[in-house]
Amino acid sequence: MNQEERKTAIRRMRVLVAAACILMLLYGLRLIFLQLVNGDDFKSQATNTTDYKFTVTAARGDIVDSRGERIATSVTGYNVVLNKLLMGDEDLDGMLQKIVELLRANGENWNDTLLISQPDAAGNYTFTAEAGSTRDQKALAAMKDNLGLQQYATANDVMEKLVEDYDLASYPLSWQRTLGGIHYEMQLQAFSNVNNFIMAENVSEATVATIKEH
Repeated sequence: MNQEERKTAIRRMRVLVAAACILMLLYGLRLIFLQLVNGDDFKSQATNTTDYKFTVTAARGDIVDSRGERIATSVTGYNVVLNKLLMGDEDLDGMLQKIVELLRANGENWNDTLLISQPDAAGNYTFTAEAGSTRDQKALAAMKDNLGLQQYATANDVMEKLVEDYDLASYPLSWQRTLGGIHYEMQLQAFSNVNNFIMAENVSEATVATIKEH
């Protein structure tokens, strides 16, 4: 290798070393940015995907009067609760239909605060909010806001939005109303990986046993 070739090789080596140093510097700056600037955000995201909080209500003791006689006591109650993590890939609407049918068969009710009736013979819906009830009227206005509808929206408009949002068009109208109401209740309870959905409350032991069998 002559002198000129040696100089060329040295220049190339210097360029490669400089490029490697610049690349390492960029990686270092990026790492510092991720750890120092956005470190808390990434830590929070990681925690949200690994930690799950569940509220367990403690049993209350008896309430007695001055003579020690019991005037109020605790009783055992059962709720039907859906856990999104435990559901896996199971079809949600299919599962809801099964649970509704089991609850109906046992004379139980489920949480449904959607202020809309079942469809009439013509397939139309009506609001069930009482005109003189401030509470019902506020709930009705909040429902329309939650669904992104104008306050002049009709009951049919609300159901059309629910059917579209939750892909319920393939179900009969009565099931559209039932499933739409449950989905709306899920929305109100913020059903997610970290929030369970309480579908029914204070069901009987017989209902619990029936659901477990299925």
